[in-house]
Amino acid sequence: MRCFIAYRILDEDLEKVILFQDKLSQFRNVKIISKEQVHITASFLGEISESSTKDIIAGLDELSFKSIDLIADDFVVLPDSRMPRVFALKFQYNPEYFISLKQILQVLERNHELAKTLRKQKKDGLIHLTLARMKNLEQNALKSINEIKFSDFLLEDSLFRLREIVFFRSQLTPSAPVYSKLWSRKLGSQ
Repeated sequence: MRCFIAYRILDEDLEKVILFQDKLSQFRNVKIISKEQVHITASFLGEISESSTKDIIAGLDELSFKSIDLIADDFVVLPDSRMPRVFALKFQYNPEYFISLKQILQVLERNHELAKTLRKQKKDGLIHLTLARMKNLEQNALKSINEIKFSDFLLEDSLFRLREIVFFRSQLTPSAPVYSKLWSRKLGSQ
């Protein structure tokens, strides 16, 4: 099964996400991420076995997670502005986030099946939340998207509170992936 581990934000912070997405919805070939699928990926695991799933859940059950607040400070297009596939909200560096992430990775690295996959993952320190996916953008749409500035949005605050960590199964469908929770825990609880 195809799986990943992610953080979910508070429901009230989803309103800010929708504000950003409204700006993107005017472009053709831009697919807005549904509010049910909004998350910050901690680790993409790819295809894993049922036994690995059980090992991961057992390992995550051993951990405790502190509440984490992130401050949004910009937009980013990935992999780059010439050939964007993802338009995302970027967050400032937060040591609490990376302490939590390190805990998760230590659990995952205990599993031999995952150790190889994790070594291949790029660890660039970028904390982001995908707002939309793009493909085959026309040149003028590409230019307009690259000109969207975070400072143009007059937010009362740019704080996003992470509320939950979730181990998801992702089933790909023609219209959109379908996420199922395999395990979850509220942040700040044991």
